[in-house]
Amino acid sequence: MLVKKKILIFTATYNEKDNIEHLIRSINENNLEVDIFIIDDQSPDHTYVKIKDLQKEYSNIFLKIRNQIFQNDDVFKYKHKKNNKYKY
Repeated sequence: MLVKKKILIFTATYNEKDNIEHLIRSINENNLEVDIFIIDDQSPDHTYVKIKDLQKEYSNIFLKIRNQIFQNDDVFKYKHKKNNKYKY
């Protein structure tokens, strides 16, 4: 029996409001069984609002908005990956 592996795609964003929708739709339109974890760096263009709108359409999007721009994203990635038991 083939066991499906949980895969996490990660990206950080800063002023990507005009690009993030294309990225998310491209991933999901390719029927990839993945989750998408996005850390927004307090984008002045409010990228996180666009991501929250897309979360209403796609259940595989997870968003973290950094409280401080200089926080290390590795900590967030590690915690999310560990808590959700991703293989990749």
